[in-house]
Amino acid sequence: MPTSRGGSEFYTPDLIANKCANIHGHTIFVSVTLVGDSLDEQYFLLDTDLLEQAFRPILDEFDFAFVVDRHDPLYEDIAAVVHKGGLKLCTVDFSPTFEGLVRHFYDRLQAVIADKGLADQLRIKEMKVLGELTVEATYSGE
Repeated sequence: MPTSRGGSEFYTPDLIANKCANIHGHTIFVSVTLVGDSLDEQYFLLDTDLLEQAFRPILDEFDFAFVVDRHDPLYEDIAAVVHKGGLKLCTVDFSPTFEGLVRHFYDRLQAVIADKGLADQLRIKEMKVLGELTVEATYSGE
């Protein structure tokens, strides 16, 4: 199960008192369930090494980065501090909740599957993002 470690904060006006509005970090674990109609000659739906090669660059963008929504009113200030410190910033167009992350990862991996010409062979049934083994968000694309 691939992992990523990073920091974030998220601005949601109705949740401003929520502790996640503060800068904090997580180690996340990502799992994906693929489905298809047939196996290849080696009895793989998809070789897990190929899956790792496809997904690792996506996850690496977030690994040890500060993840922030470009629509956050503090975005410019956060970006300036992160860049001034020579730190890694990952800018997204959504609130970086577990639910937002899992949908983002799902969409990105689905695009890779399509780009590799594999969309007729397999699809993502669901993807999960687990945090600290106590929080889980699942997205099935439906």
